[in-house]
Amino acid sequence: MRLIPFTFVILLLSSIAFAQITVEGGNVTELNVSGRLNATYWDGLYGEIVLGTGANYSHLVNGNNVVDINMVAQDPNCTIAAILIHVIAVNDTSLTTPLSIGNLPQLDALIPFSRESGSGTFTLLSAFDLTYGLFNNVPTTYTFADNTSSLDFREGYLNDAAGNLVFVTEVVDNQPDWQGGTSDYQIMLPRGVSPMNYTLLIDVNYTCTNVTPGPGPSPGGNKHTLYVDPPGTYSVGAGEIFDFDVLIENRGDFVERDIDVYIQSCPPGFSCGSDLIGRIGVGDQEQADFPITVNGAGEYVLTVCAENDDVIDCSDFIVRVTAECSSDSDCAEDEYCDNGVCEPKKKPKEECERNGECESGLCSNGICILCESDNDCESDEVCSTGLCEKIECACGYISNHECIEYECCSDSDCSDDEYCISHECVEKELDIIVIEGEYIEGEDILVQVVDNRGQPVPFATVFTDYMSVVADENGYAKIKAPYNGLLYANKDGYPQAGMLLGVIKLGIFVADEEIYAGQETRIRLVDSQGLPIAGAEVYFNGYSYVTDENGYFLHTFDSPGKRTLAGEKQGYLINPLEISVAGEVLCGFPIILNFWWFDYAGIYVLWLVSILLALLNLGLTFRRFTERKMKKALKGGIYSLLPLVLALPGVNIFNICFMSNVIVLQTVIEIMILIRDAVLGEENKERKRNKKNKK
Repeated sequence: MRLIPFTFVILLLSSIAFAQITVEGGNVTELNVSGRLNATYWDGLYGEIVLGTGANYSHLVNGNNVVDINMVAQDPNCTIAAILIHVIAVNDTSLTTPLSIGNLPQLDALIPFSRESGSGTFTLLSAFDLTYGLFNNVPTTYTFADNTSSLDFREGYLNDAAGNLVFVTEVVDNQPDWQGGTSDYQIMLPRGVSPMNYTLLIDVNYTCTNVTPGPGPSPGGNKHTLYVDPPGTYSVGAGEIFDFDVLIENRGDFVERDIDVYIQSCPPGFSCGSDLIGRIGVGDQEQADFPITVNGAGEYVLTVCAENDDVIDCSDFIVRVTAECSSDSDCAEDEYCDNGVCEPKKKPKEECERNGECESGLCSNGICILCESDNDCESDEVCSTGLCEKIECACGYISNHECIEYECCSDSDCSDDEYCISHECVEKELDIIVIEGEYIEGEDILVQVVDNRGQPVPFATVFTDYMSVVADENGYAKIKAPYNGLLYANKDGYPQAGMLLGVIKLGIFVADEEIYAGQETRIRLVDSQGLPIAGAEVYFNGYSYVTDENGYFLHTFDSPGKRTLAGEKQGYLINPLEISVAGEVLCGFPIILNFWWFDYAGIYVLWLVSILLALLNLGLTFRRFTERKMKKALKGGIYSLLPLVLALPGVNIFNICFMSNVIVLQTVIEIMILIRDAVLGEENKERKRNKKNKK
């Protein structure tokens, strides 16, 4: 198949027409309309198709455009018995099968201009045989050639499974096209209310012979057959030489000798070499290669042929030639673009036509010069007698061809209490750098005192609100992390420096009272200053509590023994505390006041106290009885000791907790009687003295 480039105008055709309307990008023929107008919603595409590696293409339909697109179809790579090629265009990135007959109302709805409608264009029906299947009754039209509908360029309208528009046209070999040349295909594509992008695919529907290409004679016998594998597409810059490689196959029944491989009709400005293959055995392949020099930007369809005295075979391929440059920016930094070719830039005093031709970028009166003003030089140079010279600037910086002096270049340029930093006089300052150690309250941290140049300051004083140390000759000092996190440094000649450390404070558990099993107990969590730690999580033996705003939590221990309290809160290091839980509390003593609490382990103390109080009561009771009243004295003894007897383990009518409080009550009563008797006794004596005085 030999293909030649071309351009064309496509016509949209109606089945009944009183007048023909010729439009650029597609012709619309509509009833009762005469005259010519542009097809706003259609583009025309045309071009050549060559066989090779195959590729997909894309085109954005803007309307009223005619575009030349040459394309490469996939070579079947077999001995072809029959081949049918179509160009397929779909308004998506891919084609979704299966395909169906085109929906004309859908196409009409896409185009708001009724005179360019799809139903007024695709007025015929025909069949299309594709690799996707055979489709009958496909809406069809014929694009124009030589101002008349051409049966060579048949176009059909389909839809794919995703509802996309699909247009298909047959590929023919160099048939007369719209502009009087020849083309392999013509197709027209619509846009919608805005430009629409199409993907162009080449559908190759072929049938191979029963013989696979390669070693062995061709069917039928006694044939000289050479096959030139389609080379595909080459992209080369103008003026470049590229090595052209092509594979020649012997598909005949004879050994072929003295095969000349050459380019047929080498385009003007090209230099096309050739190659000679001495021998190709039956079923064998040989590669021919030779140089081709290209010139003149554009797209060319070249034909390579393999020929000897017995046989000839040719195959087309595409060469896209791009100019070496279109502007200076396309060339290297030391080159300029001269009529599409990059040339070395010219040196001073060489002739020039424009600034871009000169190394300096300056062309004056047809001669390259170095500079005319400071602005023609680098920013750190000045123009002096046409030469760019560096600016001397020992203590400063250069800006806009001028030396701007710094405020200072050394400490000597500043006052005694200032440093020269980044060329500015800055007041001396101290800074504290933590070298090592954790920020835990009371833990040692190693710090270094430096100035605002980063140099160590020897023998500076480092202090907190709680302690003070002196740094060594390298500015190092070890100090304990303070409770409030405030750390200071001081040195004569510097303002005082300070920093705030994120110190982790210590947490301590405190029990306000002795802890007994079975008794609700309040335990508090405080810091080293005794301040409550609220919102801390406390856990032990599967229990978990959160301290209240005063640092307390409440818990009732169900049995005596050792317990380890642990806790955590962000910003605190809470030391675990082992507590002892005493046995269950039996009672409080004395009655109501409950100054002391006794459990089983300490009940003997309560017995001892109760016995002593009972003996005291007995003594107080005997005081009130004489020998003539021994019966009453016996009652007093029973009164005093009976509470102990009733609480004895063998008797145990009442427990000692209860009876101890009874004994306390007895003691209080006896003391009150003692006080009363003492008061009454003094009154009786006074009365007797008064009576005696009266006598």
